[in-house]
Amino acid sequence: MHRLSSLVLLMAACGSSLPANPCGELIRVGGTCVCPDGSTPIDAWRCALPDGGVITAPNAPDGSVADAEPSSDAGLGGDASCVPTPEVCNGRDDDCNGSADDAPEFECVSNSRGECTTECGSTGTRDCSPSSCTWTFCTPPTEQCNYRDDDCDDRIDPEMQTLVFATEFGVRNQAMRSWAIGTSPVIILTLFDDGTLIGQRFDSETRAETGSSQVVMTGLEPWGLTTEIVPSLAGGFVIFYSRESVGVREIVAHEYGATFESVRSSMIASGANAGSVAAARGTDGYLVVFENGGPLQIVRVAPSLVAGTPWQVEQAAPGMYSVAADTVGGYWLTYSRWPGGLFVQRVRPEGIAQGSAISIDASARWSHPVIEHGDDTFGLLFTTQASEDYTLHFQVRRTDGSLVRTQNLGPWRPGYFFTTLVFRPSNILWTGSRWLTKRALPDGSSIAVDSFNGDGSAAESSVIATTEFTGAMMGGTVLPSGATVLTVPTAERPRVALWGCP
Repeated sequence: MHRLSSLVLLMAACGSSLPANPCGELIRVGGTCVCPDGSTPIDAWRCALPDGGVITAPNAPDGSVADAEPSSDAGLGGDASCVPTPEVCNGRDDDCNGSADDAPEFECVSNSRGECTTECGSTGTRDCSPSSCTWTFCTPPTEQCNYRDDDCDDRIDPEMQTLVFATEFGVRNQAMRSWAIGTSPVIILTLFDDGTLIGQRFDSETRAETGSSQVVMTGLEPWGLTTEIVPSLAGGFVIFYSRESVGVREIVAHEYGATFESVRSSMIASGANAGSVAAARGTDGYLVVFENGGPLQIVRVAPSLVAGTPWQVEQAAPGMYSVAADTVGGYWLTYSRWPGGLFVQRVRPEGIAQGSAISIDASARWSHPVIEHGDDTFGLLFTTQASEDYTLHFQVRRTDGSLVRTQNLGPWRPGYFFTTLVFRPSNILWTGSRWLTKRALPDGSSIAVDSFNGDGSAAESSVIATTEFTGAMMGGTVLPSGATVLTVPTAERPRVALWGCP
């Protein structure tokens, strides 16, 4: 609040006649009318508002304020009967200089309230002590759903990060892996242990499935690592798969009638072993990584699904790799080998290596690394071994490979390879403001999602499912609002949840 130039309110004993609200739109503090927070004094009668408006004391004189002589009962006029005394903290103008509580040692006017900046950078409020005229502690505001820590509890939107189980659909056999594609609507794709891929529309606003589920493709290998699905450059989605060969098929999603339709397909490599397939969508094509009984094969696939010439990653161990698109048209490839550890390789948009591989950790053994690109960083999930102990790690690194932060996410038990190891890029997701990662808890029966800030510092963790098959691979898609739709296969069906601000 801002004090204007003089004390204002004469007591009835002095013979003045006060209006019912002597301060009008201004604020009365003790015996003084003051400008509201956010406004600025213009003169002895008026306050300027942030929007350009002006508020005036009820008894301000007409005409030129500069020439006006304040009356004894003016809302913000002078007080001819004021007898100066030393200024004390009482909300009054004791020294008759037109301002209350303005002694040099005072910080504020008694009992007033003002805005302040909290220790976590949000805008809070503070009160002026009625006895010492000093500001009290800056009180943080209530937490808002804005992907920031408003209330300074070191957690970002914790109430908004509770996973709401929206639906469970598609009862069949064991669900092995799921994907979430698109935003409006979201398409949930689930691969079951009979090799059947099922598609289902999901409305993120109503948090329910729409229409009926449909078989998208059959005859796929049931092991989830032999299939990868990414959003199509033309709408819909693209399926990369490995059986006796490596192929790709593009599917469009229709609003009415038969929901999913195959529009084109292509063969990438014939005679390849039925090993893992990793793929990512770039700005003008796709990058697919697969094994063919030897070094890793890297191939760029055009939007027309025509495959280019393969490039080989020498000495990379088959089955231990993933790929993610960066923000400048290229890709990040991560792979592990033993001996040697974990490496990250930058790949040009045309599908060839850019520079040398970056060594991440020499102790990463039997690690299926997972990579995802942030704004100017990338995130990694991998395991390391010390003696007989295995540990799961999350790291954030800059694009030059330098480490930003590393987090120890807990033990990995070798006897539970498929239940505790985190797989594939679908299990680490950059939402534009934070990282989400999926892991199995040490009890081997529950799945948790951890939330990390952009610099890799921990934000929140939630258990999202209890299932006998914690090795199932999660899918996720980021909505325009910043909220994330997650889907996790559990026994017989996928479970869909909404994480973040709706």
